[in-house]
Amino acid sequence: MRVLSVKQVSDLTSLSRATIYRKNDPDDDSYDETFPKPFSLSDLKVCKKGKRAGMNQVWCRRGYLEAEVLDWIAKRASKRSSS
Repeated sequence: MRVLSVKQVSDLTSLSRATIYRKNDPDDDSYDETFPKPFSLSDLKVCKKGKRAGMNQVWCRRGYLEAEVLDWIAKRASKRSSS
């Protein structure tokens, strides 16, 4: 089982990092419930607190399972060939 960074997901999908984040944000118009969800690779004890995009928030190192990303790509590709 391999864990991918958002940059690696971006390289595999050809989506920008911003688009990947939007696909995981239910409040965004680009939200895609089928897109793989990231998971935390850190304990909350080692997460950083600071400002990102002008908001105070806590963030941790997050990753995506390679198998889920590849499965999402395969499902998207199969829709193309069945259309």
